[in-house]
Amino acid sequence: MAYKGILQPQRSVPDVKSDFTIMNGKKGELDLNDWKGSYVVIIFLTGSWHPVSEKTLISFAKAKKEFDSVQCKLLAVSLDTSVALFDWIDSSKELSEALKDAFPIMSDRRNNVVSAFGIEQRGCRRGYPANSVFIIDKEMKVRNCSILDPSVQHSPDHLVQMVRKYQAVQHGDQLVMSGTDVKDCVVKNTAEEIRKYYENTYPASIDVAGELRSRVHNIKRFLFH
Repeated sequence: MAYKGILQPQRSVPDVKSDFTIMNGKKGELDLNDWKGSYVVIIFLTGSWHPVSEKTLISFAKAKKEFDSVQCKLLAVSLDTSVALFDWIDSSKELSEALKDAFPIMSDRRNNVVSAFGIEQRGCRRGYPANSVFIIDKEMKVRNCSILDPSVQHSPDHLVQMVRKYQAVQHGDQLVMSGTDVKDCVVKNTAEEIRKYYENTYPASIDVAGELRSRVHNIKRFLFH
């Protein structure tokens, strides 16, 4: 499904605020601008009472320490009223236990936040947000958006790694190469540094490529001379 108005990377995040946000088991107010200076992962729930939504919240709550370690805050957004959210959370002991002191859940009953991010579904799910996650940087700009099928959970571990990589290259003069350890795969954005990275990381591949070029050259000499 295409989302024509989806908020693209490098675009500034619109005002995200709500008087109906569940924080630490109580209803409160939240203004995303207060979090400027920190990375933020926004989790849009495709619907409360949905098994994937519950599993998603539990998995992110369990990974909160990992997000804290990279100075990244978490926020979930749902179209449900705060009353419906309280009922949903209270209906599951595992969910209510996981969300204690975890992260806020914003009630976007008027669809203001979902429409601003451009992730409204169509058809029979019209108006409901897609099963999506946004990574927001310190300047309140979108760095990444991931949309999955409603039956698939987002991976907190993967998102923590992505936040680490975006933080490593936030000044624009570095690249993050393939690899799981960010410290080992951050290089300066120059041809020489990139070549050194590949030579050190994949020396066998470099040697094989050189050997193949040498053999092709010798075959050409034999055929055409």
